[in-house]
Amino acid sequence: MKKVGILFCGIIGLSVLVGCGNTQTLTCTQTSDEGVEGNFIAEFKDDQLVSGELKAKMTLTEDQEAYFDILKESFESTVETMKTFEGVTVETNDNGKNEIEIVATFDYDQLNDDAKDELNVTTSSYDEVKKAYEDMDFVCE
Repeated sequence: MKKVGILFCGIIGLSVLVGCGNTQTLTCTQTSDEGVEGNFIAEFKDDQLVSGELKAKMTLTEDQEAYFDILKESFESTVETMKTFEGVTVETNDNGKNEIEIVATFDYDQLNDDAKDELNVTTSSYDEVKKAYEDMDFVCE
């Protein structure tokens, strides 16, 4: 009876794994000389983009800290249009001193063509999205 139970659990586990489809995560990073770090994480199922997160973080130098509010406003304005797109959520976080972070998350199926263009995901295949981000000097895994 124990062997049947173990076999049954094995079959259930295998069917769960097979039923989930092929999923992949693409992680891309980029850093600039201006203290901005970019991260792009995308989830794919069966080689089709499902969702993603684009994160940009600016770390100010001591000399720049006096201009925190101006730099924050400038940094935020770069993603202002993303706030209007269906399927995209934009959030800004900061420590009030020297770090500003913008996080845009998206559901690919809800994006219109303008949003896809803005997020640089005009295609939904893993290899093509990876190439698009590598062409923008991101390092992808």
